[in-house]
Amino acid sequence: MRGISTGAIFVAELGELVIGFSEGVPGEVVAVFVDPNFANRGIGGLLLGHALRLARGSEQPVRLEATLNAVPFYERFGFTQGERSVVRRNEIEVPIVVMHRRKKN
Repeated sequence: MRGISTGAIFVAELGELVIGFSEGVPGEVVAVFVDPNFANRGIGGLLLGHALRLARGSEQPVRLEATLNAVPFYERFGFTQGERSVVRRNEIEVPIVVMHRRKKN
């Protein structure tokens, strides 16, 4: 995975157990995931923070593609909803919302 070799992926661990990860590149938060067994403990916010530090390297607003259930999470961190779309993952169609966050001065 390209993100691993460039240092763009952050992993949350509990002992030897991986409980979440995030990836950011200039202008985009590529992914944020937390094991549902460890949700609502602040892990997602920490991982998003790491991804945002990398994403802010761009002069453009930061964008991401959110699943519908993740929209409120990203809104709490200043993202706003944009266009809706559908992506295909392993032959399954997943509805998403493209979200944006303006660069802070």
